Amino acid sequence: METQTVELKAGEQALIGKMMVKNTSDSTVSLECAGQGAVLHQSEIINSDATATFAMKVYYVAMNIYIEGDEGLAKWRDSFLTLMNLAIESNVPSMVEIMTEIGDCLVLGNFRGALNASLKLIAREVELETKTGSHVPVAAE
Repeated sequence: METQTVELKAGEQALIGKMMVKNTSDSTVSLECAGQGAVLHQSEIINSDATATFAMKVYYVAMNIYIEGDEGLAKWRDSFLTLMNLAIESNVPSMVEIMTEIGDCLVLGNFRGALNASLKLIAREVELETKTGSHVPVAAE
């Protein structure tokens, strides 16, 4: 059985499986979690209001798939494919490359890997915007 340790600072919250947990103590606590399921610190959780950029939309979809597992993949697959098509149409090879990595992780059932790869997409989007001084040309409707 898979185990992982989750450390929560005082007052910090996390999603573990389908439960939000909060450290109500005045010090950091360490939790050992056994089994499979999503583990996200509150800083990793976004809502749809935070999806102003293409990469954040991809992160939001990947996050929901990670949280919901196979059911989430079935539910969010079309959203991901729409975003993949937008990336391909944008003709920004580095974005397409990372989107392909995310897609590969999803196909293999590595939903945490897809979420981690979406963080690379966010970093790349920021890098391109900083370099060019304008938004990345991916129409994220």
